[in-house]
Amino acid sequence: MSRKPQSTAYTYASARIRALENGLIGKDRMAQLAETENIDALYARLEEYGVALVRNESGVLLEATLNGMLKRALTDVTEGAPAPELFDFLRYPYDCHNIKSAIKCYLRKLPASDMLFSFGTAAPEVVAKMPESGSFDALPAEMAKAAPLAMQAYEKTGDPRAIDLILDKACFADMLRCASMSGEAFHLQLVQTQIDLVNLMICLRLVRMQAGQQGKLLLEQALISGGLLDPAAMSRAYDEGQGALLYLLNRTPYEKLGRLIEESDGTAAAAERIADDYRMELVRTAKQTVFGISVLTAYFCAQEYAVKNIRIVAAAKKAGLSPEIIQERIRTSYV
Repeated sequence: MSRKPQSTAYTYASARIRALENGLIGKDRMAQLAETENIDALYARLEEYGVALVRNESGVLLEATLNGMLKRALTDVTEGAPAPELFDFLRYPYDCHNIKSAIKCYLRKLPASDMLFSFGTAAPEVVAKMPESGSFDALPAEMAKAAPLAMQAYEKTGDPRAIDLILDKACFADMLRCASMSGEAFHLQLVQTQIDLVNLMICLRLVRMQAGQQGKLLLEQALISGGLLDPAAMSRAYDEGQGALLYLLNRTPYEKLGRLIEESDGTAAAAERIADDYRMELVRTAKQTVFGISVLTAYFCAQEYAVKNIRIVAAAKKAGLSPEIIQERIRTSYV
């Protein structure tokens, strides 16, 4: 990987991204989406905001529209970057989704092409053929090694979760490698925080389910290394319950997060929203940077949150939920 460019190399790119931030669907616009009367009105409002709606003869294709937003944002980031490969860690989760989908579809004898993202590092048409060909070299290094192991694990257990567990760990290993080699502290902090939040949510969910020894076995299989929190300590806290797990967060960067979870209504949805909001607080620290790589990275993360919020609002509209309930479910926005 190329040496990290000086922050001054991002002067023009940062200025361009700052201008594009004006088009993000942030807090105020998301509140307006929550107030729309129905799903058709929501689509009309999105179009007013400059979102390119994807349609067919049946109407708006929401997922294709949202994927288009992410692809455009990633293009905006990498086109202006002196070293676009430094942003590959943002693409790796989409590679991971693609290879997991390709393997599961192959095992079920189903076509995978319609389920794959077009903005990972490996072309989706190549990934779709990997399970049959047995050639995974186009994937990031750790996922390339893990993919055949995931297929073998499924053959032994018949459990599709084995595919997810193996490839998720490999994906984070690739993300850590890319973030570390970039020499960008913001990138490494983002990945480490994401690992810790994933581990915490898994452990918290199993504790609340009172899943017992079977849950602990699943937890130990699922915990991901590389974050700031010790997976072994988290496994030990599992035995003692939620209080011990949240106590583990004291005197760590996640102390406030633990307190908010403890004060919440105890639902998984509330904990996941709090975790998402915590990560956005980290992303928003990039707003303090005048120019530099973090400005570009934060923009793509901001668009990911916007897409997630639009998906939440759209699902709630289809379910007939009130604007007040929808507002409770919306994640914190970048702008």
